[in-house]
Amino acid sequence: MDCSFCTNKATNKCLCKNKVTYLCDTHFGQHFKQGNQHNIIPLRRLELLNESNDKISETSSYLIKLTNEKITRIKNLLMLSNYFLSEINNLTSASFNSGILDEDFVNFITSALKVLIDNFEEGCRQELQEKNHENCQYLGEMQDDMKDGIGVFKNNDDIYIGRWRDDEKHGKGIYYHKAGEVYVGEYIRDIYDGRGELRFANGDTYTGEFRQGEISGYGKKRLINGTVFKGQWVKGNLHGDGAITDQNGNVYQGLFRNGNKHGPGVYKTSEGHTFKESYIDGNKMS
Repeated sequence: MDCSFCTNKATNKCLCKNKVTYLCDTHFGQHFKQGNQHNIIPLRRLELLNESNDKISETSSYLIKLTNEKITRIKNLLMLSNYFLSEINNLTSASFNSGILDEDFVNFITSALKVLIDNFEEGCRQELQEKNHENCQYLGEMQDDMKDGIGVFKNNDDIYIGRWRDDEKHGKGIYYHKAGEVYVGEYIRDIYDGRGELRFANGDTYTGEFRQGEISGYGKKRLINGTVFKGQWVKGNLHGDGAITDQNGNVYQGLFRNGNKHGPGVYKTSEGHTFKESYIDGNKMS
């Protein structure tokens, strides 16, 4: 696909109001400065989503071919997996700009279900089991009567699919909360830890590092109004080197402490004007 403004190969697709625009790397920055409401979709991410959908279709076709006896044994897996695949499509569609949707992760989420099915084909030799109690439901690999390996867990309207160790979420996975919050990324002993993306119920997103269940490390938070916070985080706040880009393209770059501007910084307007500034706990010094 060629760029809408030249003959270069397009790398991004933008949905501006009711118009679709294809952009090469050269025209991407120029186009984004315009005042229209932008919805940028990297074409490579779109290709990954299509590849994921193809794998999902293959898996669904495989399920249909199973004998009635096997379908009876995995009816709950089928129900959960269909629900999961639907949520994966919704999630990946909303995660084009995050960078967390890489080929390794797409391959993981589409192969997880295949691992479960293959184990059924081989006579459940890895002791896949099903446990139901109250409103919770688990289907996946177990060891010593604990969730261990790849599994799907549904608790009321919350759903998690991913890796487990010693009955705890451990490794890469996806957790979809009924309140609308979605986490995609790594766990250590049942808590967010490592690289991940957190999509809040209000539409804000954070992509980057987590430590012991909190936003800590390097990352980027994008508000639904277009404002972007990027830099070092400690317990959910910018702390250290960071930058804020508002919806008009103005950028402040400097030091932060507990979420407030603190120390020297530089403010650059979208027109290119630059101002040196200094703050103490969010208060601008004269």
